[in-house]
Amino acid sequence: MRSVATYYLRASSFVNKEILGYKYFKTMFETLTEDEFLAAIGNIRPQKVNDLFFSGLDRDRHFFEDSYKYKSIDQFNLKDTFTLTADYLRYFDPKKPLLLGYDPGNFSSIVVAQEDRRSNKLMVLKEFYAWIPKQQGDLARQIYEFFGPYHKNKKIELYYDRAGNKKRAIQDKITTDARLLHGELRSYGFRVQMKNQRQRTIYYYEHFKLISLILSEQLRYMPILRIDENECPNLRSALFLTAVNREDGKIEMDKRSERKVPYKYQASLTPQLPSALTYLLFGLYENLLPSDLKQAPDLPE
Repeated sequence: MRSVATYYLRASSFVNKEILGYKYFKTMFETLTEDEFLAAIGNIRPQKVNDLFFSGLDRDRHFFEDSYKYKSIDQFNLKDTFTLTADYLRYFDPKKPLLLGYDPGNFSSIVVAQEDRRSNKLMVLKEFYAWIPKQQGDLARQIYEFFGPYHKNKKIELYYDRAGNKKRAIQDKITTDARLLHGELRSYGFRVQMKNQRQRTIYYYEHFKLISLILSEQLRYMPILRIDENECPNLRSALFLTAVNREDGKIEMDKRSERKVPYKYQASLTPQLPSALTYLLFGLYENLLPSDLKQAPDLPE
């Protein structure tokens, strides 16, 4: 049915060359890196960077594709009105809290997960994003429409940015954005707990170390991370394009693409959604990071 009902066309921006003009392509070529130009203009997406911030990420191990309750979905036919919601997700538990990682800004990103403590797994179920002029209100609406009517627990734990390389004014803006999202979610009937209040400053090298330990799956007490590749397609793409920036002995997430890639392409090509995931992982599992690693500048080779 889907092959009959769906028309798919893949094209690049060169289709509109008469409208955009030569100067547009010249400017984009001079402004973007080669990979960014191929992705944004040529519709040729890069697959992976060499030095991943999410070191050890595996395409087969860390993602799952059995996302849905297919028996329920198969009952619909082409004449029915069908909207995909959390009610059709195989691993969604309406009795458990929703765990949100939030990266605010002009392009705002959210990842939603739930813990399965019996199997020690963190299941990342859904991604959401919006860019200006859409802000917290639009994100809250998206979350409610997908999860709200089916989430009996109605509790949300919100984790957001506490990076140490930001100025005080930027940190205040991040906190303000988180509070605005908190208020919007509460207006839909969610009980929201802001988990980063009074939390210490977190540095990128700490994120890098904790993520490396989680993805390696070598320590039994570390959680097992699994990401829904169907409901988080942009997160999956962006994770493999998020590089480490190593300068003067420091480890940081390379975010230069956020200043170059147009908003409409940022979900899959920049570290926006991966950043939201890092805030969630560190907020949940900071206490599992060995104390000796919290002070070391780099992981041992």
